[in-house]
Amino acid sequence: MLLKPSFRALHPALLGVIVLALVAAAGCKRTDYRRRADRDVDGILQEKTAGTLWQTPPGNHVYPDPRSRFYDPTATDCPSLPNPTPILNPYPIPPLATGDPLEPPPNIDLVSGERKPDDELPGGDSPESIETPEGLQEAIDPPLLESLAPEGVDSLQIVPIPESAWEPLPESCLNRMFEFTSIQAEYERSFGHPAPQGSKDIPRVTLENIMELALINSRAYQTRKEALYTTALRLTGERYQYDLNPRPFNNGSAANYQNFRSGGATIDTLGIPTSVGVQKSLSTGGQFLASFANDVVLTFNGPQGFTADIGSALLFDFQQTIFQTDIQLEPLTQQERDVVYAARDLIRFRRGLFRDLSAQYYNLLLSYRSIEIGTQDYFSNQRAFLQGRAEYTEAGRLPRVQVDQFEQNALRSRSELVASCNNMETSLDRLKLAIGVPPEMPFNLRLTELEALSTTDQLTVAQQLVRRTQAELQTQHQTSRVAPIALLNAAAVLTERLLDIEKLASPEGKPRSALTEVASRLAVLEARNQADVKRAVLDEETFAEDKRQSQLRPQAGDSPEATALDSPLRAYLRTVDVIESLLVLSYRSLEAEAMQQSPNAPQGPLGADPRRDQLKRFAKEFAAVNSKMDSAVENRELGKIRGIKDEATVLLGKAEQLATESTTWLISGDRQAFLGTVEATVAEVIQLSEEVISQSDSALPKVDVEEEEAMMTALVQRLDLMNRRAELADSRRAVKLAADDLRSIMDLRATHILRTRDDANTPFDFSLNDSETRLSLALDTPLNRRNQRNVYRLALIDYNRTLRNLIESEDTVKLDIRQDLRQLRLRRDQYEIAIASAALAYERVVSTRMQLQFAIKDVVARDFLEAQQAYTAALSSVARQHIAYILDRIELFYDMEGIQLDSTGFWVGLEDDSLQPPVNLDFRGTNPFPYGHLVPGLRYSKEILSTE
Repeated sequence: MLLKPSFRALHPALLGVIVLALVAAAGCKRTDYRRRADRDVDGILQEKTAGTLWQTPPGNHVYPDPRSRFYDPTATDCPSLPNPTPILNPYPIPPLATGDPLEPPPNIDLVSGERKPDDELPGGDSPESIETPEGLQEAIDPPLLESLAPEGVDSLQIVPIPESAWEPLPESCLNRMFEFTSIQAEYERSFGHPAPQGSKDIPRVTLENIMELALINSRAYQTRKEALYTTALRLTGERYQYDLNPRPFNNGSAANYQNFRSGGATIDTLGIPTSVGVQKSLSTGGQFLASFANDVVLTFNGPQGFTADIGSALLFDFQQTIFQTDIQLEPLTQQERDVVYAARDLIRFRRGLFRDLSAQYYNLLLSYRSIEIGTQDYFSNQRAFLQGRAEYTEAGRLPRVQVDQFEQNALRSRSELVASCNNMETSLDRLKLAIGVPPEMPFNLRLTELEALSTTDQLTVAQQLVRRTQAELQTQHQTSRVAPIALLNAAAVLTERLLDIEKLASPEGKPRSALTEVASRLAVLEARNQADVKRAVLDEETFAEDKRQSQLRPQAGDSPEATALDSPLRAYLRTVDVIESLLVLSYRSLEAEAMQQSPNAPQGPLGADPRRDQLKRFAKEFAAVNSKMDSAVENRELGKIRGIKDEATVLLGKAEQLATESTTWLISGDRQAFLGTVEATVAEVIQLSEEVISQSDSALPKVDVEEEEAMMTALVQRLDLMNRRAELADSRRAVKLAADDLRSIMDLRATHILRTRDDANTPFDFSLNDSETRLSLALDTPLNRRNQRNVYRLALIDYNRTLRNLIESEDTVKLDIRQDLRQLRLRRDQYEIAIASAALAYERVVSTRMQLQFAIKDVVARDFLEAQQAYTAALSSVARQHIAYILDRIELFYDMEGIQLDSTGFWVGLEDDSLQPPVNLDFRGTNPFPYGHLVPGLRYSKEILSTE
């Protein structure tokens, strides 16, 4: 009869043990715990960053991107160790949202940066497709044919670079050189076949691709994301303490079996203690604890036989500190603020990553540009050496020391070229390391932006050349003593440079019809002036010959052959010169007239014109007379020379008639009318150049922001300064907490315990008759606070140090802004100087080369070498200053917190030169809580509340 009540009493306790055992055996899967942590962290980040200046980008979770090198495809909660066998280049570039690096670049206009439709691509005839007018090729001698070639055909033969000059260059350097079409053309000129091209499978990336790859693979960026996640994860633990939650331990049951002997008897007992409890941190800094404890002791063979002793207790415990409340609230307070700090640091790091990778990218573009410039410098010095060696060997015009100087300069330029290639490869590997891809991975930059920058620089240099040439032409134009040929030559050079600008600036790559018209008219006027000069020489020599023949008789001893060959042959040669110049004049005039009548028609062969057929017939007739004279001289048929000379005189009249008929539309009247036409044409060229100059701006875009506004904007918007101000509040709060430790420690504690009745032997039959209430007040007087005193003093020092650091940070930001603006102004000035220097160096190279070729006195090889080096240095300086300006502009926006990145980490404002830094002077609107938030709902002291 006693056993039944005992088992009935045991039933609830045993049931609880069974339930706890099942819960303990099942538990939660590790995946569930991970996902819960992710949900809690995502909620905190959304709460702390949504709608703020430091809002984290979408998809900024802590998991590596599936396209990343360090993405683990195995189970997240039970990862497998990777294969430890080292391999090279295990990572191909994945598909990117910013474009496929294996696709060819789009058709981008190099000046505007906009994509061009296929029907707007540069077209027109290439120099090889421009035909020589039919009939003139076989009727006119090659020198004359060159002078009659249509405008745009290069009549100067470019000396190919010998194969021996290519062989010493390393293959890796050649591969980089062949990135440029100008160097490919040099190679084809040297070897007669196209330059070898690298594999099409090698990716060509842009800055957008680089940034996206960095966000995927950057180890430093992944560490920053994990730091933010870790900070938010710690906050989830602190927040959980302020919810009513089970205790982390001592929630469970046990089974304790005991066997012992007492008085010769064996006693077996089984104890089953069970406990469960909940706890909560209070907003006042106190702690609340509630626990249930059950103890079941079963005695199987005691003196009274089988017995059961069951007892339970409910405990309610409340603890509250009196003077150290803020200390108890501090862990949650600091963790709440740390999440905001980490989010700001992450956004600031992303922008800094863009700045740093942009610097590496643009410096790499500069390295590519230096390779192109260095290659052209090497080729130029190589050609100078070949020409100098030929002049030394064949003609003896140059001393050996000057030839050695040419060779030495060629070796120097080759050495610098190879060094530039090597430096570029090293910089490229460092960029790969920075974005997290293997350094051995094949990797190229897409040079579309470099081509755009180079085109802009070339256009600016061309504009500067126009300014210089226009100034010189205006000076000559205002001087009455300048010969017409000098005016025409200067106007022709100016027109040619204006055409260069139009070809660079026009999206279609075609010059404007007005400039082409003027160029064709100048060519006609130059030909007319040349014909007049040669005609004057012929008339003067004819008059002098007639006078000499009338005054002198042949002297004894003069051979009849010499007398017969003297004046008629000389007169014939002068006549031929005049006829050739008149042919050039006629052809150019017909071409210019046709262009004027159809200004939009492409420049090329003349259309159907009867005068064209007449000119062709005359050219054949003239060629026949030339052939007769060559035969007469070769066969010593001296008697025919005078007759052939007379035929040439007749042809001269026809040539003059043809020239008159073909130039009537432009030149009519006497020499004075011709000079008037020259005057009007030169004035028109000057007017056109002024229009081009007025529409061009050689300077880089100006950053239009006041220094004080820029500094204040940075102080308002900088995320790192927001953290520094909040950290100052943390230091101030630490002073209060250290001061609390100096006070007495007074804790209030209230405990109430409910127990079950001793005679009931049930686990849940609680009675107030078996309860206990305890109230305690503990006081610890501050008799020894030496260590706390030291901590307090250090907290005061730390606060002052943090205040100084904040002031220093603000001053550093202002210094950076001032330096950025100063550097931008300097870069614009240096760029203009570099442009002027490049234009001057170009003219210096051209003039020095011509003077050296014509053996002008006091001009030696060293002069040309110095001019060439100055030109190379000037071109490098132009590119360097331009890229430095771009990087300084990025730095200014970064320092003003004006860079807004898209989801791939790219700043679209980089492509907008007109974009100005945003000015924001609203400090309170941007920083409504400049010292950060305290946790709402917690009962802080007034002193702590004052630090918010």
